[in-house]
Amino acid sequence: MYFVRACLCVILLLAAGPAAGQAIERETLSAVGWNAACSVAVAHYGYPPIGQGMRDDPVLTEIGTLTIGPGAPSSRVQWDINWTGVGTWQPGQAARALSDLAAAGYSHAGFAELVRPQRISSQSGPAQVLLSTAVFAMRSTAGWPSRGWNWDQVVYSPLGNCALFVFRADRQDAAFYRFLLLRVYNPSARGRRAQAHLDSAGLTYDAGDLPGALEESAIAAQMVPDLAGARYRHAAMLCLSGRSDESLAELEAAFRLDPKLKAKAPHDPDFESLRAFSRFQSLTGG
Repeated sequence: MYFVRACLCVILLLAAGPAAGQAIERETLSAVGWNAACSVAVAHYGYPPIGQGMRDDPVLTEIGTLTIGPGAPSSRVQWDINWTGVGTWQPGQAARALSDLAAAGYSHAGFAELVRPQRISSQSGPAQVLLSTAVFAMRSTAGWPSRGWNWDQVVYSPLGNCALFVFRADRQDAAFYRFLLLRVYNPSARGRRAQAHLDSAGLTYDAGDLPGALEESAIAAQMVPDLAGARYRHAAMLCLSGRSDESLAELEAAFRLDPKLKAKAPHDPDFESLRAFSRFQSLTGG
């Protein structure tokens, strides 16, 4: 039976780095899946420095759920697995814990957004949206870290009523994470932030940074995969980057969402390099 830590009826904010004296060189963090309410399963691993354990075996393993119950002001955490120390890693038991969470309903992927302040800080329009929490209409950001931590990701629940906020330590040599589950009271927050990423992609492209523009358009398309405009603009950035097959796949997805775009693409200069492709001609009706 998995060790279960008592539920903490406070907003979760986990400190990264050494735990119980165990040296940790780097961490990984993933949202395993959401259930049908405001609850997400996470997997958080810490790995030892060279010479202090098996390189690929975690010395910190946390697998469990963060939940904000109906009417609750903050989240609680329940770890199905909480191991610390060299030799504690048991891959079979960890795999079973993840499988049990999926069987319990934590099977929805949610929508991930990367936050890249170093790229957007100079863009007055997108920065006003993307570097602020205002669009989420959250009633509290208690536990939000300040010095030493950068806002790294948002993972939105499928219903859009809550989100997992992920922070990464402000250091270049290794990744360490904190995370925080909060309610979101603006159902349009994800769409508005996706549009801000598209705006950022345009500004970044105009500044001559095509790789950066491609990254920003990819974020928007991933955040709102059913938004035809986001998929279309991402297809354009892929095409301009010389990634023709991926561009055609994104275009096909955009056309399924909005068939009217088929008439626009053949005249869009961003897709000039695709016009001779038979698949492009087929997708756009010749």
